[in-house]
Amino acid sequence: MLLVFYEKDNIRLNKLSVFSKQLAKDVYSCYQTFMSDKKKWKITENTFATRIRLFMSKFNGLVKLLEHSSLQSLQIYGLAVLKDTTTWRHLEYAAIRTCERAGKEIKNAFLMLARLFNDDIEIQSPSKVDLKGYVTDIAKLYGASDLLLNQYHTFLSHLLESDRSQKSLKDIKRSTHATLAKLIQNDEYREFLAKYGLRAFAVNIELFNAANKIDRYVASHFQLMLSHYDSKTFQQKFIYVKDCYEIDFTDIYRLSPVLFSDIECYSKLIGHTVSAHLKANSIRDKFSGFKRALPILQSNLSIELSKSLVEDGIESLVKKDGLLKQLHDDKDLPNWVFLLFHEICQCVYPDKTPELLSLRDNLLSFPYIDKNRELQCDFTSVKAISECMYDDFVHFLNDRKEDIEQKNYSMVSVYHNYQQVKSLLNKYKATFTQTHLDILRHHGIKGFEVSDGVVQKHLLAELQSSVNYDLFNRLTARTYRSSFAWLMREFDIPFNDVYPIKQTKTAKHNQRLNTDDFYTESQCRELAFYIEMLLRDGNTSLYHKVLLNFGKVILKTGWNISPLLNLECNDIVELESPITNKTEYAVVLQKARAGYRNDTYSFDKSDLKAGTLKSAITDLLSVRDELTKELREQTQHTNFVFIYPRNGDVLKLEYSSVKHLSTVLKNAGCRIPFVAQKIRKGGVNHIYRKVQKNIKQYTDTVKHSFDVFESSYLVIDPDQSRYSLNQATKVMSDYFTGKEISSEIHIITDVSASQHQVVPTGTCTAKANSDEANRYDKEHRKLHQANGDTDSKLCADFLSCIWCKYFRVVVDAEHVWKLLSYKNYILQDMEMSVIDFDDINHQITSINILKQRVDDIIANLCERNNKAVDDGFDLLDKHGIHPDWEFACPSMSLVKGK
Repeated sequence: MLLVFYEKDNIRLNKLSVFSKQLAKDVYSCYQTFMSDKKKWKITENTFATRIRLFMSKFNGLVKLLEHSSLQSLQIYGLAVLKDTTTWRHLEYAAIRTCERAGKEIKNAFLMLARLFNDDIEIQSPSKVDLKGYVTDIAKLYGASDLLLNQYHTFLSHLLESDRSQKSLKDIKRSTHATLAKLIQNDEYREFLAKYGLRAFAVNIELFNAANKIDRYVASHFQLMLSHYDSKTFQQKFIYVKDCYEIDFTDIYRLSPVLFSDIECYSKLIGHTVSAHLKANSIRDKFSGFKRALPILQSNLSIELSKSLVEDGIESLVKKDGLLKQLHDDKDLPNWVFLLFHEICQCVYPDKTPELLSLRDNLLSFPYIDKNRELQCDFTSVKAISECMYDDFVHFLNDRKEDIEQKNYSMVSVYHNYQQVKSLLNKYKATFTQTHLDILRHHGIKGFEVSDGVVQKHLLAELQSSVNYDLFNRLTARTYRSSFAWLMREFDIPFNDVYPIKQTKTAKHNQRLNTDDFYTESQCRELAFYIEMLLRDGNTSLYHKVLLNFGKVILKTGWNISPLLNLECNDIVELESPITNKTEYAVVLQKARAGYRNDTYSFDKSDLKAGTLKSAITDLLSVRDELTKELREQTQHTNFVFIYPRNGDVLKLEYSSVKHLSTVLKNAGCRIPFVAQKIRKGGVNHIYRKVQKNIKQYTDTVKHSFDVFESSYLVIDPDQSRYSLNQATKVMSDYFTGKEISSEIHIITDVSASQHQVVPTGTCTAKANSDEANRYDKEHRKLHQANGDTDSKLCADFLSCIWCKYFRVVVDAEHVWKLLSYKNYILQDMEMSVIDFDDINHQITSINILKQRVDDIIANLCERNNKAVDDGFDLLDKHGIHPDWEFACPSMSLVKGK
């Protein structure tokens, strides 16, 4: 038989006829089918001839490699054997083995002949898989064996029966196929895969470990493939997290059953008896992180230690003396990796694992500051400058631990000064000359007096220079200088009071920064909003609720943090008022001073509005009697108000925890950091109540941001924002105790048409026996009894009218005259009556706010009727005080001759 072509040499099929006349006949039939309609088959005559010629040239070698049963079938049935996938796969595998480069073309020749023989151009070879429209080639696996390819093909066919998307199928194929193809490149691994197929991963654990290190390896995909092949041999291993999550740890189990057992033990402790406060998703992240951390740790271990970790598990880390210390000090090992493995060691082998702090060098311990633990301060940087100086710091601290009771300062002061001096030395250590270093290394702290204090003067000069060139904060520099002077005094070293940080410049500096020293009303509203939002969130932990309530009290009252942290249950005193016979509360705060001398905070109406105190006490009682009531029986801190659960223990809230409040609020979306020092004296309870009131109406608080709440739900008084927080609070606390305040300005045009009560500054819409009238009657009960006026039904608190919600101002000249009389005579007279022993700043500030309130009302009237306002000013110029106000300013009656 002769295959005739136009452009190439003809091909004789004699060799095929000798092997199998049926095969030669089938090939010739394919030739005729192709030549009859070349365009249909989408290949050129040249391609067809090249593939047949290559097939003929390599045929003898292919036959020798062909499996016996397939060889017989090919000889008897010819190309009809290609209908059997197994035989076709054997032919492809034999073709690949004849010659790697030519084998691919022979494989393509079989595909071409199969299509022509069956007259079907859509037929695909066994080494190709159609993944829901995406045809992919897996022929690289022939590089190991047709057994491996067959098993992998079966796995992909199984996936096609699932409801996975095409993208999911492609991702699984890419990761698993790329991993297998990479392994085949290694001679040793290729032999195992050729002999055992996928079972090789159970036979040789090193093969599985090698797969784990390949870039394209995806544990879940690879495990899916192996589980399909043999679900019993390749059983999945899971770690369960608080009955909420299951994490596949099969790859870790295959790497080291002992290591998996340790992790399983760790999973039963973490979140339960250890770190019980952690949420399930946080614990899940720890286990996910372990998979990333293990190879990082192994890369930082020697080959021997890495092998020991796999064979012996976590115990290998605690079994070798000093290994954890070595890992702790290894700068190439990420800190989070070390902390994770140290925590696992502590859980699984608590008796063999050293405490974390014991692994750190040069730590100084400060007791009596935090009741939950001793504060630690790392002085490694100081020791690097001078070991002798470091030893002096250590000895001095040890002495203070013994005799702090006899000193006129506390351990808090020692800790603060140590930190400041350390920061000072660290900041300017690069400026030390060799002479300076030699002095400090030889003499220690006493070196600061050597050579007339040359090192001391150098530090002070550098500090002043940094401030003068605006390279350093002036206030911080003064703190550094003060702490350094304290250290000199304690070591009986003369302090050279040179290179001062001048106070006059400090005042100017602070004045420029004054706007940053306090919160604006908007910022306070935002803090209040997020505190309330989190307190209403059911997912907020008890620890965070206690912390948020603490911030809530600070925001309302402006109290100092330290005494509030140390507030005890019996410091909230329930009293019976001898006047009203009502139950009231008092809060006693004690602030530690020099030698722990106690100064007791007291509160009266001139310092804090009664409503504010009452509101703060409500929050305190909520923490004491509701949130922490059950915890009190479990702790030695039973008498403190602010306590919280942590890691199975009950701890007292300390200053370090309060710093965490900003992070809690920030994570919720708050843009304002919580800084207690920025909350002004007297607190901002009026703002908090405004936000709290609107939040109660705004049921979907947790679902939206503060901006949405403020723009859509919060009723903001635009005039109130003109005053500082301090001023607004003082107005409410000093003059309007118990009165419902409103900053809104209501203007009416015709007083004759209304039935309003006439007051000296305008009109009042309150009815008889209103809340305001009852309040006024209670406050002046004895006066009414003395005057025989026991039937008072209206409010006569005229000085507070302009802030009252019932107040209405009339837009005419006479009422403008009344307002101006109130401002220019009544308030002016009040201002003149302030004497030296009064709280003068407080009184003057309050009066100025009242004046500003009048100005705001008149400004609003100008927008309605400018002429009426001008006429009101004329009446004031011509007639002085309005007759309605003469009762409050009797001296003016004498002036007028009445």
